[in-house]
Amino acid sequence: IMNKTTSLKTYLILLSLFGCIIISAQQYGTDNILNFYTIENPQYISYGQKAIYQDFGKRIEIDIDSASFEPSIYNPVFAFDKNGVYYRGKLVDCDTTGFRLFYPRHNSWGNKPHVWKNRKNVYAGDSVLRDIDAATCVMLVSQNILRDKNGHYENLIKIEDKKRDKELLRKDPQTMDGIPRAHMTLN
Repeated sequence: IMNKTTSLKTYLILLSLFGCIIISAQQYGTDNILNFYTIENPQYISYGQKAIYQDFGKRIEIDIDSASFEPSIYNPVFAFDKNGVYYRGKLVDCDTTGFRLFYPRHNSWGNKPHVWKNRKNVYAGDSVLRDIDAATCVMLVSQNILRDKNGHYENLIKIEDKKRDKELLRKDPQTMDGIPRAHMTLN
């Protein structure tokens, strides 16, 4: 009796575990269940003049300048070289001077793009936000709200309500200019 009960419990546990793996694999859109748990965090692996960006089953091979290539140790979706900024394995052809990461400052952001800037532009992921002035753009410390010379931006949309705009300025005057590149890499 003990043997049949133990076998039944083992069978049910294994069946439950397999079901959880299938559900998780479907949720994250991977076809290969065996590779589902192989990459837990995004990362860049460089070799020669190439690098691989991998993140939860997605692998992208990219050409890099190996002499200047620097993966970010602070937020692993970013890397830098003389050609520009790499965001999630895609080269954003831009100047890396003045790079600042606004939010999120860690990696648990889901599908929303990271907001960052260089000295010329503000970006959401790999897209330029043309309406926000990079030279005067800062983030309000207590909220993920950007401010520039033209006003405030909540969820990357300009706050048109002048009363709310003034209230934000009065309520939260402390700002942050973002996390500089020097704090994101080893060099």
